[in-house]
Amino acid sequence: MSKVNREAALPGLHITMFGRFRVEIDGVPLKPHRPTDLRALACLLLHHDAPVDRLALAALWKKEQDAKFAETKARDYLTRAVSELIIRLGTEGTRLQKPQPQLLRFETTGAYLDLLDWEAGLAEGSVDALDRIAPLYRCSFLEGWDDAWVQEARERLRCDYLQALRTAARRETTHGCWKPALRAFALLFEVDPWHVETLCDRLQLLADRRRFREMQQVYDAYARHCEAVGDTANPAAASRYDDLRREADRLQHSIARGWTPNPLSRFVPRPAETAAIGGCVQAGRLTTLTGTGGVGKTRLAIEAAQELREEFYDGIWFFDLSELQSPEEVPMQVARTLCLAENPDRTPTEEIFTFLRTHEALLVVDNCEHVLEASTRLTARILENCPQVKILTTSREPLGITGEAVWRVPSLDFPKKTARITPQSLTQFGAVRLLIERASLPQFPLTIDAHNASAVARICRRLDGIPLAIELAATQIRRRFHSVQEAAASLDQALAFLTVGSSTAPSRQQTLRAAIEWSYRLLTRSEQRLFERLGVFVGGFTEEAACEVCDALPVTREGVAGAVRSLADKSLIEVLWPGQGVRYHLLQTIRQFALERLAARSESAPLGSENDEESTRTHLRHLQYFTAFVEEAERHHRGADHASWLDRQGLEHENCRAALAWALQHGEYEIGLRLAGSLAGYLYTRGYHSESTECLTAFLECTSPAAPARLRAVHWAGNISYARADYDTARTYFEEGLALRELQGDPRGIAVGRASLATAIGGQGSHQEALALFEANLVFFQEINDLRNTALTWNSIAAIADAREDHPRARDCNARSLQLFREAGDSANVSLAASNLAGQHIQLGDYAAARPLLHECLALYRTLRTHRRFLYILFHYLCMAVREQDFERAAMIWGFEEAFRESTGIPRPPQIGERYQAEEDAARLHLGAERFVSQAARGAQMPEEEMIAFLLKG
Repeated sequence: MSKVNREAALPGLHITMFGRFRVEIDGVPLKPHRPTDLRALACLLLHHDAPVDRLALAALWKKEQDAKFAETKARDYLTRAVSELIIRLGTEGTRLQKPQPQLLRFETTGAYLDLLDWEAGLAEGSVDALDRIAPLYRCSFLEGWDDAWVQEARERLRCDYLQALRTAARRETTHGCWKPALRAFALLFEVDPWHVETLCDRLQLLADRRRFREMQQVYDAYARHCEAVGDTANPAAASRYDDLRREADRLQHSIARGWTPNPLSRFVPRPAETAAIGGCVQAGRLTTLTGTGGVGKTRLAIEAAQELREEFYDGIWFFDLSELQSPEEVPMQVARTLCLAENPDRTPTEEIFTFLRTHEALLVVDNCEHVLEASTRLTARILENCPQVKILTTSREPLGITGEAVWRVPSLDFPKKTARITPQSLTQFGAVRLLIERASLPQFPLTIDAHNASAVARICRRLDGIPLAIELAATQIRRRFHSVQEAAASLDQALAFLTVGSSTAPSRQQTLRAAIEWSYRLLTRSEQRLFERLGVFVGGFTEEAACEVCDALPVTREGVAGAVRSLADKSLIEVLWPGQGVRYHLLQTIRQFALERLAARSESAPLGSENDEESTRTHLRHLQYFTAFVEEAERHHRGADHASWLDRQGLEHENCRAALAWALQHGEYEIGLRLAGSLAGYLYTRGYHSESTECLTAFLECTSPAAPARLRAVHWAGNISYARADYDTARTYFEEGLALRELQGDPRGIAVGRASLATAIGGQGSHQEALALFEANLVFFQEINDLRNTALTWNSIAAIADAREDHPRARDCNARSLQLFREAGDSANVSLAASNLAGQHIQLGDYAAARPLLHECLALYRTLRTHRRFLYILFHYLCMAVREQDFERAAMIWGFEEAFRESTGIPRPPQIGERYQAEEDAARLHLGAERFVSQAARGAQMPEEEMIAFLLKG
């Protein structure tokens, strides 16, 4: 009997013999004087704690071809090796002992030796123990050594392992412990896969457990092996398989093992979700699928259960609770499905326990949410009383039982707004595949082409990939009520549009409104009112935002927060994890329902009552909250946390859009102008120039010249007009802004206004006039030690020099600008100045100076995501590639830039449009049209991070 291994965590002696031989002392690998010394140590360890004859060890130094090898010489080698090992083992050297002159032994007590784990597992002999040591077997013993004694040891270890596994498999099969028996056979299959007796025993056990599909797979693998080696299947194995197969066919048709429905429509495969649910079911005893109505919980539960059918000897039972009217009906429905006769002496629950107590089955309990308490009570009692039963439930909220694994069913994946839409790319999305299948008729199949691809994507996106909603839309298309394009255009009123479904479906699933209303009716009154108000949020919201916008309800802020979490549990709102904390989100159709209910509550309320104008007040609080949020964000745009605030504004972009639209529609012009002016900095940085211009123009037209927020709005309207090369409009806005600043009488503000006006004047071509204004401002900003505005002025002077093609002057001015922005800690403008300076270096042919600046700009872009600035960076890399005559690289950059602009919707800056064309023409000329297009296509297919890595390598 081997000693039980006492594994010691480092520090200590740690030895592995399976795989590469490795000895570590206090975490440091042992490096012997000669490789043969390791063989001597390994041989001692193979016979650990038992003496080994020195002559046997000395023979390790003898080579077969060395017939004259003297025994005394071998002993000398061994003596030196032992002495060297004792020295190198240090404090562990005392383990190498000489119990007698002709013997050596190595003491392993207190050390970790994986061979001891192996021997302990074999000695225990259980399937669990043999499974634990299986990873050791999968590693070759003393890997890389081909000595005769090593090969003998490997074969002995293999035989011992095989014998232990066969003994364990027979023992567990005899005792009826089929799960460990199957594990033993699976391990045997790894070691000796085609042993006929083992194969027959495994096939018999699988057949006994009615795991016919797995039995088929095992025999098919055996048949393929025989074919591969040019042999025929063993007659005994073939005969046994044929007998078992015939019996399997008989049993599958004659024995009822549970019941599951057979849906009429084909299930669009969701392999990742099905496998994940199967893993949860196998790992625990209770799994609950949650999710919003229509997301496909029932179909997914059925498919996952069917995949697990052979795991449960007594089958799978499906229980539909959706049509029950009272909690008392739950055990009665389960008993009816199990075909249990009524017994006056026992309750239905007791009948269920009696039937299931000896069964090994999976129960699929569907639609628990409206009888949640009764479902929870029965489920808990079944799990307590029926040890071999597992349960898979579907519910719009968890059951709340200890040990419950909650698995939220996601919508089908669908193309995002930023995705490039092509007929070929759309078929990878589950939502699109479902729409195509359900909308097609045999004689009129729906095919995706260039004309309808964007409409198909919009349908799936607008319906959030919800299977029920997509099936309802497909019905409209299939019955020729609407074309794909008409259906896409009608989905702004999805609840009214999606009203025709399958007549065989449950009533709650025949329209999308019914599916949502089913969940809505299960809410408490306060939850209903909160849910309605949450409809004002677009694109998600935080718990803080919900409390601020909805805390006019007759509950505390803590009550609002708790109700939000409850709505998430009940699958009416989704929980998102964007990396900056928890956010919540209403799917589009659910949000539409909430807004309808909110409007209906206000319309039906008596004048002056609590609910009168509730919709207006909620929208106004939403507008006020996000105006305050954006104004706070604007104050951080020049600080160290600029990037994080840009990301936060990105998360709330849809909310801000909705608030601005509501403000414009309902006459809240002044607060709308505040929001538009403060949001413009974010929109400018991220490249939403058209959106910002339209919004600012609309509110500026609706407000008086004396409006407090007008100066900020005018300033940004001018900046965006300048960025779009509309210098006349920019000058008009900047002149108004300067006049407003002069009325305020602030010298710094007046100087900033003059600088803005000068940029527009320079854009119009009046370089000398603009330069005079900039130089006057430069003196002023230097006198008051305003680093940021001084840097901006140097940047503007550099732009004038560049327009005059005075590139050395432009380079020097940009260098001063960059230095000052660094001192001011203005990371956004560091990117601006570094990019401009790199451009001047490229113009002057100093590519070595330009490259690190552009690399720095890429690093800043990864943080700030300033899309418009990224286009300039790409332009500089393109110019550099052309000038270095790396035209294939230039073509790839050009192709990526085209695709990037298409995906983001940002136009190419007019200031570099002509120069871009010149660089493109040069690359086309040198590569030829066909090669240029090929390389450009490669670039267009590269993800953004891959292109950044590509640029950094150049």
